[in-house]
Amino acid sequence: IKAMKGYSYELELPENWRMSKLFHADRLRKDSNNPLPGQEYERPNPDIVNDEEEWEVENILSSRIHYGKLQYMVQWRDWDPNPEYYNADNFINAPFKIRDFHEQNPNCEGPPARLKNWEKAFAREEFLKPHKDDNKPAHPLKGLVTSHRRK
Repeated sequence: IKAMKGYSYELELPENWRMSKLFHADRLRKDSNNPLPGQEYERPNPDIVNDEEEWEVENILSSRIHYGKLQYMVQWRDWDPNPEYYNADNFINAPFKIRDFHEQNPNCEGPPARLKNWEKAFAREEFLKPHKDDNKPAHPLKGLVTSHRRK
């Protein structure tokens, strides 16, 4: 930022950019990877659950089957959006978020085959050991696309 004029800011731009260097304040936002001084946002520390770091799920955005494994894209509480998918077994301690997501989105892939086990363990405050079916969808053929040959 070179200077402020009223509600507008003059920016330092490369010389080869052929555009106005004056921008209204409502057109500007901080770069989350390079905030201005005083705009530092301290990320919350993860909770330690069963000797592992855990972050709180704010919202489940979508699900998919990737190489036979059920995965979820989520919005983490107090974090910027993340377009990455994570295996279902990462959400064993958020079973009710998963259940709610699938109740609201019945056509999405999933839920996990062991979701009921996860809910019971969560209600009893027990920790489940990893299981080979934790990343399996309850309905593995749900998203299967079939083709019909013309006769």
